[in-house]
Amino acid sequence: MRDLRWSVLTLVAAVLAVAALGCNLTGESAPIEIAVALTQTMSAVGTQAGQVQAPAATVAPPADTVPPADAATATPEPSPTTRPPVVHAVLPGNPGGATNFVSDRSSKTLANDRRAIGDDYTRNWLERPFSADAMEYQAHLDLTRVEYAVGAPWIYFTLFVEGLPPDGSQAIYAIEIDMDRDGRGDWLVAGEAPPDTNWTSEGVRAYRDTNNDVGATRPMLTDAPFTTGTGYDELVFDEGYAPDPDAAFVRRAPSGASEIEIAIKNSLIGQYGDFLWGAWTDEGVQNPAWADYHDRYTLAEAGSPANDSSNYPLKAVSKVDSTCRWGAGFIPDADDPGVCPVPPTPTPVPSKTQTRTPTATEIIIY
Repeated sequence: MRDLRWSVLTLVAAVLAVAALGCNLTGESAPIEIAVALTQTMSAVGTQAGQVQAPAATVAPPADTVPPADAATATPEPSPTTRPPVVHAVLPGNPGGATNFVSDRSSKTLANDRRAIGDDYTRNWLERPFSADAMEYQAHLDLTRVEYAVGAPWIYFTLFVEGLPPDGSQAIYAIEIDMDRDGRGDWLVAGEAPPDTNWTSEGVRAYRDTNNDVGATRPMLTDAPFTTGTGYDELVFDEGYAPDPDAAFVRRAPSGASEIEIAIKNSLIGQYGDFLWGAWTDEGVQNPAWADYHDRYTLAEAGSPANDSSNYPLKAVSKVDSTCRWGAGFIPDADDPGVCPVPPTPTPVPSKTQTRTPTATEIIIY
């Protein structure tokens, strides 16, 4: 059985669930290089499918992660020792051409300096592919690009990292989806480092935030220390154990061993587009119930990858990388929380030569 520490949610979530049944109640800033391919408008299709209500449970942090003093902790509930094998009726195909993508700053060239310059902890753009204290570079966590594509009934994401996940890696590769563009993640679909290029649901879990507290008081801006939230408090898909065992998969891309592909059935979240998405790698905190991490930990607790900072080196929030967000099926507004820099609207300039208008599929690099 693969590592299950992402399968369990916080004690706070369990207490809230019990209370509801009983009462019938319901940094530092640095420039980030962004490359965004403008998307063609797509119609949202698909219908909302049924989802499983999984029992709330407690998520335990890794042994080397120190939670805030007042954070709720509990011993994880034991998982079943045996479960019937998952039988898949259908597997994803190949993603095909990307509809859009985002690029993320690489820290590879700064690995020997044991530092990063693209981390903006205040705004939840994390560039922390280093271990705590020793600041050892983790190439398999260093995101450089993430692509989004659609091939009904699948939504595909390809995460490009600087290196292969090493044998025995417990890294998580995840997509966060904001359905209503309010800056609060609504879904987190996460897969453990896959062993090969075969699609698998093993190690794949999908979480949902049922009470809209991801993002704390100010979505995408730090509210630390915020220790009362329950984050992603519902486990909807657990390694294929769900009403639809084919709802989510992960694999290493056949085209490149350092590319991780995640496939999500649109019926899991209910639509193909019209949402914001971003990507994560995580082999440090690994606790979806504590999302967002920059709300849970102060900068002093989290540490900084900037070696000229008084908070250097990394501490509680290490071995993590994330991207800004972009729109699935639409071009976001500049004021959408967490969104990548939006291309400015061209200002017409009178001239004898007509200015060509970029097409919807051209790549604009900042």
